[in-house]
Amino acid sequence: MSDSTELSTFTGWAATKAGAPLERHSYVPGSEEVGVAVEYCGVCHCDQSMIDNEWDISH
Repeated sequence: MSDSTELSTFTGWAATKAGAPLERHSYVPGSEEVGVAVEYCGVCHCDQSMIDNEWDISH
């Protein structure tokens, strides 16, 4: 575990509104956030439903 307080920029992919394509997104994490290295990832239909707010619960 590290005691470092140095901030890094996180980069990933995000849809910023319903129906929008995924776009590369970068931000500096807050003091209560951590970085997790992800080697493999999958996307299921539930992820797309949240992006498109199909269940009327997405913000």
